[in-house]
Amino acid sequence: MRARRIAGLVLGILTVPVLILGLMDPVEGGVALLVGGVLLLLVFLVSRVPMPRLVWIPWLSALAFGAASLVAVAQYWPWREYPWWIWALVIGYELAAAVTAAGGVVYVVRIARRLRRDRRESSVAELAHEDAQQPG
Repeated sequence: MRARRIAGLVLGILTVPVLILGLMDPVEGGVALLVGGVLLLLVFLVSRVPMPRLVWIPWLSALAFGAASLVAVAQYWPWREYPWWIWALVIGYELAAAVTAAGGVVYVVRIARRLRRDRRESSVAELAHEDAQQPG
């Protein structure tokens, strides 16, 4: 179990920069956010530490905002003056991507704390086992 959590922690640390790349814009950042979501799913499957809502709800929101803004921009191609609501979609995407990146950091910290707690519990169990084996 400890090896799984360590592997999840390493993979989670590598995932956070990918999530930060998602802040670029809905086109390039959307691809990075998709890859980051797949990596987060792998982190969960490897570590078995529950993913906080701060990660997956904003991730889904960012994907929805990004898709909506890309569809809206395609209606105004090539580079006309965009209406305010398209910019509102892009800002919604950026906010959701930022919260997703912050949630990724929180998730990595959660995995590290769980790893430390498991180590502490196992050392206490070893001490109790040693005390039980000593005569007297």
